[in-house]
Amino acid sequence: MIEEQGYVQESCSGYARVLTRRRATCGHCSEAHGCGRAALAHWFGATTLIKVRDPLGVRPGERVVVGLAERALLRASLAVYGLPVGFMLALALAAELLLANEILTLIAAGGGFAAGLLQARLWAMRPGQGEVLMPVILRRASESEQTLHPWPEARA
Repeated sequence: MIEEQGYVQESCSGYARVLTRRRATCGHCSEAHGCGRAALAHWFGATTLIKVRDPLGVRPGERVVVGLAERALLRASLAVYGLPVGFMLALALAAELLLANEILTLIAAGGGFAAGLLQARLWAMRPGQGEVLMPVILRRASESEQTLHPWPEARA
């Protein structure tokens, strides 16, 4: 289970919106010449508001631990990356073998990529699929977790 802490912004009928902070695993975001993630956070924001399942009935302002199953992340990654690339390669190979024309092969590759994106979107929109891929509130953050990962500006 992949876990992240956040603050509940709103809660309603079994779901909540939780504000989480994007962070790098290396811990060097404060360095001036880091990997560039800090620069991206500067332009696009360092926080994300996500919709999660709420089996605990939390209230706004509470600090919680949100989790996502590794299997769900793996399945979503394969759909988003694997389907478009797989369709693109399959159609490009078929066009190259059948037509032997570079321009038509490039067009077929682009069409395959677009078809793969469409297929990934259709897969994600299947009934019940959103519930499987949606993060869930696992628990309220304990006092020890809050002192290890302070985030005071989010309480305001």
